[in-house]
Amino acid sequence: MRALRFISALTVSVLVLAGCSGQGQPTSPTPAEPSTAEETASASSGVSEEDRQKAREIVQKMSADQLVGATIMGTYDGVDPAVAGQMVKKNSLAGVIVMGYNLPDGAGPEGVKDYTGALREAAGERAWPVQLSVDQEGGPVARLKSAAYSFPPLMAFGAAGDAELTQDAMEAQGAQLADLGFTINWAPVADVTVGQKDPAVNVRAAGGSQETVVGAVEPAVKGYLAAGIGSSAKHFPGHGQLTVDSHVDLPESKKTLEEYSHTEWEPFEAAIEAGVPSVLVGHMRVAGAGDKPASLNPEVYEALRDELGFDGVAVTDGLNMGAITKGVPAGQETVEALKAGADLALMPPDLDAAVQAVKKAVDSGDLSEKDMRAKAERVVAMSLWQERAAGEAGSGEGAGGDGGGDGAGEGAGEAGGQKPADDVFNEVGRESLTVLAGSCSAEPVQSVSISGPPAAAEALKKALTEHGIEAGGGTSVKLVDGTESSSGGADVVIGMGGPWKVASAAGNADTVLVTYADTEYAMNAVADYLAGELEASAQMPIKVSGVKPPKCG
Repeated sequence: MRALRFISALTVSVLVLAGCSGQGQPTSPTPAEPSTAEETASASSGVSEEDRQKAREIVQKMSADQLVGATIMGTYDGVDPAVAGQMVKKNSLAGVIVMGYNLPDGAGPEGVKDYTGALREAAGERAWPVQLSVDQEGGPVARLKSAAYSFPPLMAFGAAGDAELTQDAMEAQGAQLADLGFTINWAPVADVTVGQKDPAVNVRAAGGSQETVVGAVEPAVKGYLAAGIGSSAKHFPGHGQLTVDSHVDLPESKKTLEEYSHTEWEPFEAAIEAGVPSVLVGHMRVAGAGDKPASLNPEVYEALRDELGFDGVAVTDGLNMGAITKGVPAGQETVEALKAGADLALMPPDLDAAVQAVKKAVDSGDLSEKDMRAKAERVVAMSLWQERAAGEAGSGEGAGGDGGGDGAGEGAGEAGGQKPADDVFNEVGRESLTVLAGSCSAEPVQSVSISGPPAAAEALKKALTEHGIEAGGGTSVKLVDGTESSSGGADVVIGMGGPWKVASAAGNADTVLVTYADTEYAMNAVADYLAGELEASAQMPIKVSGVKPPKCG
């Protein structure tokens, strides 16, 4: 893996001109004609020079107001897609992010398709596609609920340690999201987490080492690329070592950017080399880089461009988060982010104030038109690539399946030539099942008594029944939700969140398993284990204080 560290600007320029950038050739004011190979390059390789050239032609015709809108992705309250579409049209926005609260209660796959279709129709026709993004990482961050696959957090993939399986799973998930009408999924998380003390990221990250995170992030990006949906490595320069949640307040890192470069940037480098079209910059104060949060800090964007060689879309984390709103006047946060180096401002808390503030900054020269055009070119190129990639992937031909919940992947067919989604996700459940304490395999149980969250308990009961194992007595099994903790109280304790949540059970229960998620696929794996048909092979992806897991697999 290439690691571009703190080297001189001259050296960086030479490397970029020689093609050593992680994202292909840089934007140039006088671009060469794309070669035949570039013109016909697979969209799964990422944004091409042809996409960039088309974007330049579109952006050249944009008015000043359109340039402003192209650098903003809005958010809104309510469930009327026409309101969101009209907001995009009025302000020429890059697009919107769809949150769970924007969807009608109980919306299934068809309801979400109707929603995204109506939003696009209300946004009207224009020279480049409207971007509809969503936060659908899996695990605790899943905005689409029952409308999409039940998907584990990235830590499950860190435990499984299977690059091919990770790519297959992300391709299946990405194909469904594209089929539902989305163009960008704000994933994968590229942070290296400290686990229990990390309130914001924890299981959303693949693990506690750069090696583990790289092993999940790189194939995740490739899977999304193959599915024809945009992705974003987040939260640069790294949020997983922080103990304050930036949704609430501004975390302060004790690391300088140079220290970050040695401890947390390999996953971002891997994502860039894999072709990730965007990198999301987080909200944290970096030691030695002034008082501004990273998302508003020029030094951070310079590091992303110069040290990691990224020339795709740099996007802020949500500007409506507490780390930002407590310290910057409404609208001004968007100006500061764009001035610092962001191409796309995500979720300004007051859209009208943001649009007017950016217009004023452009009129005054505080934001140069040249820079605004360069930002718009990157954003438009990404949208053109995604439209091309979605068409190439054929994501509209049955890849979406039936949504989430029980039978989420039934009838899903094969996405991108991959095996059916149900098979992929069951394999993820099996390969990620981790033994925190006890044996790597179990003697078959005859009957069980199950306690814990009703939905997961019912899914486990159903899976055990298929093995001929009765519920109602015998071996006691306790399911522990990812938001809870347990010190035992059963023969078998199953943690459905971070492994640290059930660490204290290791001294009391015969067996402690970690599934990282409460999906039906995870419960199927637990049933296979209890039936004596599965030897757990996953490795603990993070150190858990006071526990020494067995070496399985």
